[in-house]
Amino acid sequence: MRQGDDLTMLSERRIDTTTHARHRRRGRLAIAAVVALGVSLGVAACGGGSGIGSGGTANVQTVQTSGKPSGSWTISNWPLYIDKNTVSDFDKATGLQTKYIEDVNDNQEFFGKVQPLLAKGQSGGRSMFVVTDWMAKKMYDLGYLQNLDKSAIPNVEKNLVPTLQHPSFDPNRDFSVPWQSGMTGITVRKDLAPDVHSICDLFNPKYKGKVDMLTELRDTVPLVMKCQGVDLNNVTEGDWMSAIAKIKAAADSGQIRRFTGNDYARDLTSGDAVAVIGWSGDAPQLSSDNPNIQWRMPTEGCMLWSDNMVIPVGA
Repeated sequence: MRQGDDLTMLSERRIDTTTHARHRRRGRLAIAAVVALGVSLGVAACGGGSGIGSGGTANVQTVQTSGKPSGSWTISNWPLYIDKNTVSDFDKATGLQTKYIEDVNDNQEFFGKVQPLLAKGQSGGRSMFVVTDWMAKKMYDLGYLQNLDKSAIPNVEKNLVPTLQHPSFDPNRDFSVPWQSGMTGITVRKDLAPDVHSICDLFNPKYKGKVDMLTELRDTVPLVMKCQGVDLNNVTEGDWMSAIAKIKAAADSGQIRRFTGNDYARDLTSGDAVAVIGWSGDAPQLSSDNPNIQWRMPTEGCMLWSDNMVIPVGA
Protein backbone atom coordinates (compact mmCIF):
# COMPACT_ATOMS: atom_id res chain seq x y z
CA MET A 1 0.00 0.00 0.00
CA ARG A 2 1.37 3.40 -0.92
CA GLN A 3 0.44 6.72 0.61
CA GLY A 4 -0.19 9.20 -2.20
CA ASP A 5 -1.15 6.38 -4.57
CA ASP A 6 -3.63 3.77 -3.37
CA LEU A 7 -3.79 5.67 -0.09
CA THR A 8 -4.24 9.24 -1.21
CA MET A 9 -5.67 10.89 1.84
CA LEU A 10 -5.14 10.84 5.58
CA SER A 11 -8.48 10.88 7.35
CA GLU A 12 -8.86 12.14 10.89
CA ARG A 13 -11.90 10.10 11.24
CA ARG A 14 -11.94 7.92 12.33
CA ILE A 15 -8.77 15.74 7.89
CA ASP A 16 -7.22 17.53 8.50
CA THR A 17 -12.69 16.48 40.95
CA THR A 18 -13.85 15.05 43.58
CA THR A 19 -10.73 15.26 45.75
CA HIS A 20 -7.12 15.99 44.78
CA ALA A 21 -6.15 12.55 46.04
CA ARG A 22 -8.62 10.89 43.72
CA HIS A 23 -7.32 13.01 40.86
CA ARG A 24 -3.79 11.83 41.48
CA ARG A 25 -4.79 8.18 41.83
CA ARG A 26 -6.84 8.10 38.65
CA GLY A 27 -4.15 10.03 36.84
CA ARG A 28 -1.54 7.44 37.84
CA LEU A 29 -3.81 4.62 36.69
CA ALA A 30 -4.42 6.25 33.33
CA ILE A 31 -0.72 6.92 32.79
CA ALA A 32 0.05 3.31 33.74
CA ALA A 33 -2.37 2.18 31.08
CA VAL A 34 -0.72 4.39 28.50
CA VAL A 35 2.62 2.83 29.39
CA ALA A 36 1.41 -0.74 29.24
CA LEU A 37 -0.98 -0.50 26.35
CA GLY A 38 1.22 1.95 24.46
CA VAL A 39 3.88 -0.63 23.66
CA SER A 40 1.77 -1.73 20.70
CA LEU A 41 1.90 1.68 19.05
CA GLY A 42 4.27 0.73 16.25
CA VAL A 43 1.44 0.08 13.82
CA ALA A 44 2.01 0.74 10.15
CA ALA A 45 -1.02 2.09 8.33
CA CYS A 46 -1.61 2.69 4.51
CA GLY A 47 -18.16 29.85 30.73
CA GLY A 48 -15.65 29.90 33.75
CA GLY A 49 -12.03 30.73 33.87
CA SER A 50 -10.78 27.45 35.29
CA GLY A 51 -9.97 25.96 31.92
CA ILE A 52 -12.33 23.05 32.62
CA GLY A 53 -15.15 23.06 30.14
CA SER A 54 -14.66 26.77 29.59
CA GLY A 55 -13.94 26.58 25.88
CA GLY A 56 -10.21 27.22 25.93
CA THR A 57 -6.81 25.67 26.57
CA ALA A 58 -5.02 28.49 28.42
CA ASN A 59 -5.30 26.72 31.78
CA VAL A 60 -5.25 23.09 30.70
CA GLN A 61 -4.47 20.69 33.51
CA THR A 62 -1.59 18.24 33.33
CA VAL A 63 -2.11 14.74 34.68
CA GLN A 64 -0.56 14.45 38.13
CA THR A 65 1.41 11.27 38.76
CA SER A 66 3.22 10.01 41.85
CA GLY A 67 4.11 6.62 43.20
CA LYS A 68 3.05 3.24 41.96
CA PRO A 69 -0.43 2.96 40.46
CA SER A 70 -2.98 0.94 42.41
CA GLY A 71 -6.68 0.32 42.52
CA SER A 72 -9.18 0.39 39.67
CA TRP A 73 -9.66 2.46 36.55
CA THR A 74 -12.08 2.69 33.63
CA ILE A 75 -11.44 3.03 29.89
CA SER A 76 -14.02 3.61 27.15
CA ASN A 77 -13.09 2.34 23.71
CA TRP A 78 -14.51 1.33 20.34
CA PRO A 79 -15.95 -2.19 20.00
CA LEU A 80 -13.78 -5.07 18.78
CA TYR A 81 -10.54 -3.06 18.96
CA ILE A 82 -8.70 -5.28 21.43
CA ASP A 83 -7.99 -8.97 21.72
CA LYS A 84 -9.59 -11.08 24.41
CA ASN A 85 -6.50 -11.40 26.64
CA THR A 86 -4.92 -7.95 26.84
CA VAL A 87 -7.03 -6.56 29.69
CA SER A 88 -6.65 -9.62 31.90
CA ASP A 89 -2.94 -9.84 31.12
CA PHE A 90 -2.55 -6.14 31.94
CA ASP A 91 -4.35 -6.51 35.26
CA LYS A 92 -2.26 -9.54 36.15
CA ALA A 93 0.99 -7.76 35.33
CA THR A 94 0.14 -4.51 37.14
CA GLY A 95 -2.14 -5.55 39.98
CA LEU A 96 -4.74 -3.06 38.77
CA GLN A 97 -8.41 -3.70 38.11
CA THR A 98 -9.56 -2.51 34.70
CA LYS A 99 -13.15 -1.77 33.74
CA TYR A 100 -13.03 -1.89 29.95
CA ILE A 101 -16.17 -0.51 28.29
CA GLU A 102 -16.88 -0.70 24.56
CA ASP A 103 -19.20 2.28 24.35
CA VAL A 104 -17.62 4.44 21.62
CA ASN A 105 -19.73 3.63 18.58
CA ASP A 106 -19.32 6.94 16.76
CA ASN A 107 -17.33 10.08 17.61
CA GLN A 108 -20.26 12.50 17.57
CA GLU A 109 -22.53 10.09 19.41
CA PHE A 110 -19.93 9.61 22.16
CA PHE A 111 -19.34 13.36 22.36
CA GLY A 112 -23.05 13.95 22.88
CA LYS A 113 -23.01 11.45 25.72
CA VAL A 114 -20.01 12.79 27.64
CA GLN A 115 -20.05 16.52 26.80
CA PRO A 116 -22.53 17.56 29.53
CA LEU A 117 -20.28 15.93 32.14
CA LEU A 118 -17.00 17.18 30.70
CA ALA A 119 -18.38 20.72 30.60
CA LYS A 120 -18.74 20.45 34.39
CA GLY A 121 -15.21 19.08 34.83
CA GLN A 122 -16.50 15.54 35.36
CA SER A 123 -15.26 12.44 33.57
CA GLY A 124 -18.32 10.29 34.20
CA GLY A 125 -16.09 7.79 35.98
CA ARG A 126 -13.84 7.35 32.96
CA SER A 127 -10.09 7.44 33.51
CA MET A 128 -9.38 7.37 29.79
CA PHE A 129 -11.21 7.07 26.50
CA VAL A 130 -10.36 6.62 22.84
CA VAL A 131 -11.50 8.99 20.09
CA THR A 132 -10.33 9.92 16.61
CA ASP A 133 -7.86 12.71 15.83
CA TRP A 134 -10.37 15.42 14.96
CA MET A 135 -12.57 14.69 17.97
CA ALA A 136 -9.58 14.66 20.32
CA LYS A 137 -8.65 18.12 19.02
CA LYS A 138 -12.22 19.37 19.42
CA MET A 139 -12.37 18.15 23.01
CA TYR A 140 -8.97 19.62 23.83
CA ASP A 141 -9.88 23.01 22.42
CA LEU A 142 -13.01 22.97 24.60
CA GLY A 143 -10.87 22.33 27.70
CA TYR A 144 -12.16 18.79 28.19
CA LEU A 145 -8.81 16.94 28.11
CA GLN A 146 -5.69 17.00 30.27
CA ASN A 147 -2.13 17.28 29.07
CA LEU A 148 0.02 14.19 29.62
CA ASP A 149 3.00 13.96 31.96
CA LYS A 150 5.47 12.73 29.36
CA SER A 151 8.13 11.94 31.97
CA ALA A 152 5.84 9.18 33.23
CA ILE A 153 5.34 7.55 29.83
CA PRO A 154 8.78 7.17 28.18
CA ASN A 155 7.65 4.04 26.32
CA VAL A 156 5.28 6.13 24.22
CA GLU A 157 8.01 8.16 22.56
CA LYS A 158 10.23 5.09 22.36
CA ASN A 159 7.69 2.99 20.46
CA LEU A 160 5.86 5.59 18.38
CA VAL A 161 6.42 5.26 14.64
CA PRO A 162 7.65 8.46 12.94
CA THR A 163 4.45 9.00 10.94
CA LEU A 164 2.45 9.30 14.18
CA GLN A 165 4.88 11.40 16.22
CA HIS A 166 3.80 14.91 15.10
CA PRO A 167 0.21 14.88 13.81
CA SER A 168 -1.31 18.20 12.81
CA PHE A 169 -4.01 18.04 15.49
CA ASP A 170 -1.46 17.52 18.32
CA PRO A 171 2.03 18.27 16.93
CA ASN A 172 3.89 17.56 20.17
CA ARG A 173 1.61 14.78 21.39
CA ASP A 174 0.78 16.91 24.44
CA PHE A 175 -2.59 15.29 25.12
CA SER A 176 -2.92 12.19 22.94
CA VAL A 177 -1.34 8.79 22.38
CA PRO A 178 -2.36 6.60 19.44
CA TRP A 179 -4.35 3.55 20.38
CA GLN A 180 -4.58 2.09 16.93
CA SER A 181 -4.18 3.19 13.34
CA GLY A 182 -5.80 1.57 10.37
CA MET A 183 -7.74 1.95 7.16
CA THR A 184 -11.29 2.67 6.08
CA GLY A 185 -12.44 0.56 3.18
CA ILE A 186 -15.08 -2.10 2.52
CA THR A 187 -16.16 -4.88 4.84
CA VAL A 188 -18.18 -7.57 3.09
CA ARG A 189 -19.98 -10.81 3.63
CA LYS A 190 -18.01 -12.67 1.00
CA ASP A 191 -20.63 -15.43 0.93
CA LEU A 192 -23.37 -12.91 0.09
CA ALA A 193 -21.47 -10.22 -1.84
CA PRO A 194 -18.36 -11.89 -3.25
CA ASP A 195 -17.97 -9.46 -6.14
CA VAL A 196 -17.87 -6.24 -4.09
CA HIS A 197 -14.37 -4.82 -4.37
CA SER A 198 -15.02 -1.15 -5.16
CA ILE A 199 -16.81 1.72 -3.47
CA CYS A 200 -18.77 2.01 -6.70
CA ASP A 201 -19.99 -1.57 -6.20
CA LEU A 202 -21.91 -0.39 -3.14
CA PHE A 203 -24.25 1.45 -5.52
CA ASN A 204 -25.06 -1.69 -7.54
CA PRO A 205 -28.87 -2.17 -7.46
CA LYS A 206 -28.43 -5.89 -6.75
CA TYR A 207 -27.42 -4.90 -3.19
CA LYS A 208 -30.28 -2.46 -2.63
CA GLY A 209 -31.16 -2.25 1.05
CA LYS A 210 -28.10 -4.28 2.02
CA VAL A 211 -25.47 -1.53 2.21
CA ASP A 212 -24.38 0.47 5.28
CA MET A 213 -22.27 3.62 5.17
CA LEU A 214 -20.52 5.39 8.01
CA THR A 215 -21.85 8.41 9.85
CA GLU A 216 -18.21 9.58 9.81
CA LEU A 217 -18.37 11.97 6.86
CA ARG A 218 -14.58 12.29 6.84
CA ASP A 219 -14.53 8.68 5.66
CA THR A 220 -17.70 8.20 3.67
CA VAL A 221 -17.70 11.30 1.47
CA PRO A 222 -14.05 11.13 0.33
CA LEU A 223 -14.40 7.43 -0.51
CA VAL A 224 -17.44 8.19 -2.65
CA MET A 225 -15.46 10.96 -4.32
CA LYS A 226 -12.83 8.32 -5.11
CA CYS A 227 -15.58 6.27 -6.76
CA GLN A 228 -16.36 9.34 -8.86
CA GLY A 229 -12.75 9.62 -9.97
CA VAL A 230 -11.88 12.68 -7.89
CA ASP A 231 -8.24 13.33 -6.99
CA LEU A 232 -8.46 13.87 -3.23
CA ASN A 233 -5.34 16.02 -3.32
CA ASN A 234 -7.24 18.56 -5.44
CA VAL A 235 -10.80 18.54 -4.14
CA THR A 236 -13.29 21.33 -4.81
CA GLU A 237 -16.49 22.24 -3.02
CA GLY A 238 -18.31 21.01 -6.08
CA ASP A 239 -16.67 17.59 -5.68
CA TRP A 240 -17.88 17.37 -2.11
CA MET A 241 -21.42 18.41 -3.02
CA SER A 242 -21.54 15.95 -5.92
CA ALA A 243 -20.52 13.07 -3.64
CA ILE A 244 -23.04 14.13 -1.00
CA ALA A 245 -25.76 14.27 -3.65
CA LYS A 246 -24.86 10.74 -4.78
CA ILE A 247 -25.03 9.45 -1.22
CA LYS A 248 -28.35 11.23 -0.59
CA ALA A 249 -29.86 9.76 -3.74
CA ALA A 250 -28.76 6.28 -2.69
CA ALA A 251 -30.23 6.77 0.77
CA ASP A 252 -33.52 8.15 -0.60
CA SER A 253 -33.85 5.22 -3.01
CA GLY A 254 -33.26 2.63 -0.31
CA GLN A 255 -29.92 1.50 -1.73
CA ILE A 256 -28.29 2.43 1.57
CA ARG A 257 -29.89 0.60 4.46
CA ARG A 258 -28.62 2.97 7.13
CA PHE A 259 -25.69 5.08 8.32
CA THR A 260 -23.82 3.59 11.25
CA GLY A 261 -20.92 3.76 13.61
CA ASN A 262 -19.21 0.56 14.67
CA ASP A 263 -22.62 -1.08 14.98
CA TYR A 264 -22.44 -2.08 11.32
CA ALA A 265 -20.81 -5.21 12.77
CA ARG A 266 -24.22 -6.36 13.96
CA ASP A 267 -25.73 -5.87 10.50
CA LEU A 268 -22.96 -7.89 8.85
CA THR A 269 -23.27 -10.69 11.38
CA SER A 270 -27.03 -10.96 10.90
CA GLY A 271 -26.83 -10.61 7.11
CA ASP A 272 -29.02 -7.49 7.16
CA ALA A 273 -26.08 -5.83 5.41
CA VAL A 274 -23.80 -7.60 2.96
CA ALA A 275 -21.33 -4.78 2.28
CA VAL A 276 -20.43 -1.70 4.30
CA ILE A 277 -17.92 1.10 4.43
CA GLY A 278 -15.98 -0.18 7.41
CA TRP A 279 -12.83 0.11 9.47
CA SER A 280 -9.98 -2.37 9.44
CA GLY A 281 -9.64 -2.22 13.22
CA ASP A 282 -12.54 -4.54 13.97
CA ALA A 283 -11.99 -6.86 11.01
CA PRO A 284 -9.79 -9.45 12.78
CA GLN A 285 -12.36 -10.18 15.47
CA LEU A 286 -15.28 -10.08 13.04
CA SER A 287 -13.47 -12.55 10.76
CA SER A 288 -12.59 -14.75 13.70
CA ASP A 289 -16.23 -14.97 14.73
CA ASN A 290 -17.46 -15.37 11.14
CA PRO A 291 -14.91 -16.31 8.44
CA ASN A 292 -17.32 -15.01 5.79
CA ILE A 293 -16.78 -11.43 6.99
CA GLN A 294 -13.77 -9.85 5.28
CA TRP A 295 -12.28 -6.34 5.15
CA ARG A 296 -11.17 -5.35 1.66
CA MET A 297 -9.04 -2.58 0.23
CA PRO A 298 -11.27 -0.79 -2.30
CA THR A 299 -9.91 -0.69 -5.82
CA GLU A 300 -10.00 3.12 -5.54
CA GLY A 301 -7.80 3.10 -2.44
CA CYS A 302 -8.66 3.60 1.21
CA MET A 303 -8.60 6.22 3.95
CA LEU A 304 -6.15 6.25 6.86
CA TRP A 305 -7.19 6.94 10.43
CA SER A 306 -5.74 7.03 13.93
CA ASP A 307 -7.68 6.67 17.17
CA ASN A 308 -6.14 8.14 20.30
CA MET A 309 -6.05 7.54 24.04
CA VAL A 310 -6.84 10.73 25.96
CA ILE A 311 -7.38 11.54 29.63
CA PRO A 312 -10.43 13.68 30.39
CA VAL A 313 -10.79 16.40 32.98
CA GLY A 314 -12.06 14.99 36.26
CA ALA A 315 -10.13 11.75 35.85
